[in-house]
Amino acid sequence: MDEMNTNALELDSAPQENNAEATDEATNPEEAQSTTSEAADGQETEQNDSTDNQEQTNTDENGDGEVPFLMVRYNHETKNLSQSEARTLAQKAMQSEPLMNELRYLAAQAGEKSVKSFIENLKVTSEEQRRDKIRNQLVDQGNEDLFNSIFDAETSRIQNAAGVMLEDESRAFNEEIEGEHIRLAADFKDLQAEFPDIKEVKDIPDQVLRLAVEKKISLLDAQLRFNYAESKKINNAKKSAAAAAESSAGSVKSDETNSTSPAIEAMRKGLWH
Repeated sequence: MDEMNTNALELDSAPQENNAEATDEATNPEEAQSTTSEAADGQETEQNDSTDNQEQTNTDENGDGEVPFLMVRYNHETKNLSQSEARTLAQKAMQSEPLMNELRYLAAQAGEKSVKSFIENLKVTSEEQRRDKIRNQLVDQGNEDLFNSIFDAETSRIQNAAGVMLEDESRAFNEEIEGEHIRLAADFKDLQAEFPDIKEVKDIPDQVLRLAVEKKISLLDAQLRFNYAESKKINNAKKSAAAAAESSAGSVKSDETNSTSPAIEAMRKGLWH
């Protein structure tokens, strides 16, 4: 309470300063309006900048201009993947899984507990054999400078060959995807010719696209198979409904046949009596 009273006294003790400020505002209305407008513009600018920064953060969070589609954790690290990155990695995983199965078999055959340990031991053994081979080919086997020079040159050659393998694999992978896209684009025209209601690719059911890719058949073939399967479902549902209705009707007729109306029952009693 004392603090409130003190504040009130301080405000009441300076009425002339408040009047002076009011007078200045009344005397220079354009200046006051300009100040207010500048403050509003500044606030709006800050809001726009904040919105732009937020949009940029959401758009470029994974560094490739695409909004993160999937978050994965591997090797103690978390990474945000765009939809295209997730699709590419999934396709590569499908492509490499058969090779991993072979490596698992070889690792188990060698008595290793994992593919990683098998490859590491295989690499160490291979490197030791390569060192021994190079050293045995030298006249002066104690010449370490010459040995290291030859070993490093051969290592560089092997790394370059591995890089060429990677490029060839990437090229083959991209060509396979591109070829699949070209095939589906050509199939789409044939599909439209038979089904004019399909105007765009988005009009094709997901089951049809999946069937065409998995079975490696045309979109038209996949669409016809899909339509046939849907037709079978509808016919089976109709048959089930008809059978249920017939069973229900038969039950009602049986009840009516077995039951006796009160009038007939009275007549029977009268005849017996």
